[in-house]
Amino acid sequence: SGYWYGRRSAWDANTWLNKRVTPIIPKATTSRNDSGYTIGGPMTFPGFNEDKKKLFFFWSQEFQRRVNAATLHQTRVPTALERKGDFSQSVDSSGNPFPYIRDASTGLPCSASNTSGCFQDGGVLGRIPANRLYAPGLAILNIFPNPNFSAGQGLNYVSQVGDAPKRREDLLRMDFQATSNWRVTGRYMHDNEDILQAYGTTWAGNGSDQLPTPTLFIHPGSNYMLSATGTLNNSTSLELSWGRAANSLNYQLQLDPLFRKNAGLTTLPYFYPDAVQGDYVPWFQFAGGRTGNAAQYQTDRGPFTNENITQDAIANLTKVWSSHAAKMGFYFQHSFKPQSLFASFNSAISFTDNASNPFDASYSYANAALGVFNNYTQANKFAIPEWNYKNFEWYGQDNWKPSSRFTLDYGVRFYYLTPQWDTTLQASNFLPDQFDPSAAARLYYPVCVGGAPGAGCVRRGMDPALIATGVTPSLTNTVGAFQAGKGINDELQKGNAFRVSPRVGVVYDLTGRGTTIVRGGWGIFYDRPQGNQVFDMITNAPGVLNSRVDFGQLQTLTAGGNDPFPTLGLNPSAFGFKPPRVNQWNVGIQHKVWSQVILDVAYVGSTSSDLLRQVQINALPLGATFQPQNQDPTRVPSSTFGSTALPNDFLRPYKGYGGIRMWDYSGYGNYHALQTSVTRRFDRGFMFSGFYVWSKALGINNDDFAAGAPNLTKEQTKHLDYSLTSYDRPHNVVLNSIYQMPEVTSNKALGVLANNWQLSGVYRWTSGRPYGVGFSIPGIGQANLAGNDGNPGARIVLLCDPGSGWSSDPYRQLNTACFAPPQPGSKGDESSRFFVRAPPQNNLDMSLSKTFAVYKQTKFEFRVDMFNALNHTQFTGVNATANFVSLTDRTITNLPYDASGALARPNGFGSINGVAAPRTLQLVTRVTF
Repeated sequence: SGYWYGRRSAWDANTWLNKRVTPIIPKATTSRNDSGYTIGGPMTFPGFNEDKKKLFFFWSQEFQRRVNAATLHQTRVPTALERKGDFSQSVDSSGNPFPYIRDASTGLPCSASNTSGCFQDGGVLGRIPANRLYAPGLAILNIFPNPNFSAGQGLNYVSQVGDAPKRREDLLRMDFQATSNWRVTGRYMHDNEDILQAYGTTWAGNGSDQLPTPTLFIHPGSNYMLSATGTLNNSTSLELSWGRAANSLNYQLQLDPLFRKNAGLTTLPYFYPDAVQGDYVPWFQFAGGRTGNAAQYQTDRGPFTNENITQDAIANLTKVWSSHAAKMGFYFQHSFKPQSLFASFNSAISFTDNASNPFDASYSYANAALGVFNNYTQANKFAIPEWNYKNFEWYGQDNWKPSSRFTLDYGVRFYYLTPQWDTTLQASNFLPDQFDPSAAARLYYPVCVGGAPGAGCVRRGMDPALIATGVTPSLTNTVGAFQAGKGINDELQKGNAFRVSPRVGVVYDLTGRGTTIVRGGWGIFYDRPQGNQVFDMITNAPGVLNSRVDFGQLQTLTAGGNDPFPTLGLNPSAFGFKPPRVNQWNVGIQHKVWSQVILDVAYVGSTSSDLLRQVQINALPLGATFQPQNQDPTRVPSSTFGSTALPNDFLRPYKGYGGIRMWDYSGYGNYHALQTSVTRRFDRGFMFSGFYVWSKALGINNDDFAAGAPNLTKEQTKHLDYSLTSYDRPHNVVLNSIYQMPEVTSNKALGVLANNWQLSGVYRWTSGRPYGVGFSIPGIGQANLAGNDGNPGARIVLLCDPGSGWSSDPYRQLNTACFAPPQPGSKGDESSRFFVRAPPQNNLDMSLSKTFAVYKQTKFEFRVDMFNALNHTQFTGVNATANFVSLTDRTITNLPYDASGALARPNGFGSINGVAAPRTLQLVTRVTF
């Protein structure tokens, strides 16, 4: 056979987001050409397989050539004036003028009401004097493209660039009937994909979510399989198989300004200059309450390389006797995965504006121009660990039919799972119970030399014990952290997991005529936790030193991590290894309503435990930044709570460390559903089925990466985080049908084109996802609200019912009058994690096809697929972040409508900012012979 699948943007509708603006944004140019062929049959040679019954082959190839659609990217890049250190014309994230660039050396306030502490060179408010500018900082601003539009609120750069991937897939299968009882099968698969990605891949440290970032993505894969199936006697059979699968991911930047030499950043200081790979520039981060969606390139951990190789062996023995069909088997899997570490070995520098930073200029681009950083992070080396694990599983089961009306399935599966670990022994783990506070590093506390806090303060660091006998700060002083094989086992986790998984299922024919069947089942299921849980351990000290400094200036940064207090961030995993567990059960009844129609009703439920979750165990206690003893003596007291506190790392429970984001197994959840279906089997040219599911999914985390607050009781965790999960969809309706259209003409010539068309379709209605509402307050962070680092963080305050979370008005999805900013002293419980729901999805896909007889057994199929056939606009995303004026003024500055009632911000708070794909057409042709 041969086939072709084609798509073109010219055949598709434009999106609602593009059509709502004037002038209308044209559709992104896309195309898709997937072509391939298959061929197979017996293989014969002189004197072998001449009866064509012993050896068979199947070969197929597919070629994919695509131009993918690109979403519209809008972002904020530095303006021409800002690249020169002139912020007199700068605006905030709402598009309002913001020339208030703070000169920290004055110790005076800088705001709209008092500009005495603002830069105003030559009498121009917001202009920084040339002698205060940092040349590498200006070079950083120049790596970004120039603005190309001015219609956005605080945004000035737009792009929409698509990828053009090329992919080839090969498959060869051979079947050999060795004897009358034994059949051997071999299969080989290979694919190769090289893509010049338009925006790269940020998680791999090679890309941007806002700006075009050409990145070469090389992604080959292969798969081998060999199996043998044989009959040992008339009641016993044996299946044996072995397989090997491999793939790799490789990302390499192709944009010239992202290399240090090209960007003019060869003099930029590093903790560890030798750790930098590929001459990449650091990941420069711009954020804060005044620069919304600021541009950035994530370059901190590229180039990225990854290889994933698994080998599997399976054996199954089946025995049939009397009313039993028993089966037993064994499964083994070995995984080998070398992968570059997820750490900022190229460094990451945050210029985020932060009122707690004593050097802060109140504007992130101005911070870069001055060399002021909020934090600076770098790992001391590049490494490629080699991760391994082994799975051993075996089982026994029996299908027993004691009578013609009753069937019982029962069995048990055993698991023996090893932790995934680095065989190069470079990874490390942190054991909280081994941390000795008396042996921990002491941090140099800031003091004023030669003056009072403020303009006259010369800031220095001093050992709190005045360098008395004891331990001074050192990157090699990693109390409680252990490298593999040094004070801890090689696997960095305790033992291997042995688990027993019983399962049972029953089927009973109520009538004995097969018209009404009752089914039920229960089982326990285990699985290996995902690999990211352990991949992070390569970033831990002492194997790899992940150094971080908060609040400083690049001009004074020193190499080798010898600054006053470079603290170490950790990403450990709980020492006690646990595979996630799921208990599942179901009970249902199936009834034949009439000859071709079947009704099925079932209750399905499950509980999950030992789920992966990330907990920041070195979080600041609630209110820590408010305490008098935690204030920085070099800072001028402020009326803003928490703004003059010592840096976070001074206030953490595990001294000498920064954040410690530990993976543990504290996650849990449950799911309950009533599932119904009605099915009419295909008869007389028509088939129909309908499904309805009423369900509820609850839990404390949506996925393995959900953050959990530390030091909370089970009741406190449930109060803060136990709620609907992001994948909860209470109502799901699916209707599908196939209709063989009747002949419309008896004329043979016309009938070739007009008769025997088939129409099929699938309709879906699904509830929207739950979501919460966030907030931002200029110059205010969690240190000023919850008095901590956001674990847990303050949540938005509800004053009234905000509504369901969606409506027919795309610019009023929420009652925006119901929200207020949280206040200092927050405990993170002002509102639930999720309390509104996104718009539902309402979609119809259709297909029209016909098969033409060409010659004897040769046929030609033509098909048109229409996705979202009615071109129904389906809202998928809502801007759920309210920007408040201040702590005391709950006026929202990013509402869609201005004071006059004009639509000023189409993407404002409470507005739709995402839609599903519009109508998309696909043409399919296929020849079979």
